[in-house]
Amino acid sequence: MIQELHSADVPQEDNLTDVRRTVEAIGSGLEDTQGIAERTKRSRRHAGYAVNAAIVLGWVEAGDALVTTEQGRKLLATAEGSEAERAAYREAIEKSPSVSAIAPALLGADPLERNTIAEQISKLAGLAKSTAERRAQTLLSWRRQVLEK
Repeated sequence: MIQELHSADVPQEDNLTDVRRTVEAIGSGLEDTQGIAERTKRSRRHAGYAVNAAIVLGWVEAGDALVTTEQGRKLLATAEGSEAERAAYREAIEKSPSVSAIAPALLGADPLERNTIAEQISKLAGLAKSTAERRAQTLLSWRRQVLEK
């Protein structure tokens, strides 16, 4: 079990479709946030958030360069907006060590409270209450995107 997280381990990109588009950009060979920002028509800062989320979800690895993983390629093989895409989102969220440490029941039948998630974020990542609450909102947004049709 994870004892401590870094800020980048706690996602702050709300929209999984934007994360997917970032994975597509990386899969096409882009390796830096400026190029990804231009391709996805987002600010460099928001492109960075999406890259971090893609890493947290296991779709991208960062080393000497950003590269898509096998799981990332499986995501990209699904049709956007499809049930298969939502299943890929679900699988990535459930397998993410960071998300599992913060909110293991995120996709469970009983929704977690934002404050509960924020407290766990503060405990594991040492983030300020307001920052932790904002990041908790991201995870709840992911929950809605996976579970609501």
